[in-house]
Amino acid sequence: MTFPDAKRHYYLGGTFTLIGDHEAARVHATQAMALYEAGPAEQRSYGDEALARLDLTRACLHDGDLDGAAITLAPVLDLPTNQRIKQFDGPMTTIVTALASGPSARDSRAVALHEQITDYRGAGRPRALSSRCEGRVRCG
Repeated sequence: MTFPDAKRHYYLGGTFTLIGDHEAARVHATQAMALYEAGPAEQRSYGDEALARLDLTRACLHDGDLDGAAITLAPVLDLPTNQRIKQFDGPMTTIVTALASGPSARDSRAVALHEQITDYRGAGRPRALSSRCEGRVRCG
């Protein structure tokens, strides 16, 4: 049984996000995304990669980097409905809360990102992760 470096960095990024160490979360989430993107298709986990993107988005928002948050979040918002998993709900709610209550809440970029997330949420209900993978991409 192997534990790829991409998954290790994804878990570290998520852990650091939870404890509020946004700089360490940024480092590990960025590394996880790079490793998933560069790795072989059969080892790519769209769920883990997207969750790493959500961790990085939260770090960007913590730093007041609305442009970085929008760029990081865009691939998650563009996922086909069948790849939107329930595990995205918690981080998305945290992101929406940060956008609505943060110091940049009235910034047009924050408002636009909030609207994009609202559209994403209205486009289709996330599905639960299953143990059965579809297609060539591994499940999260």
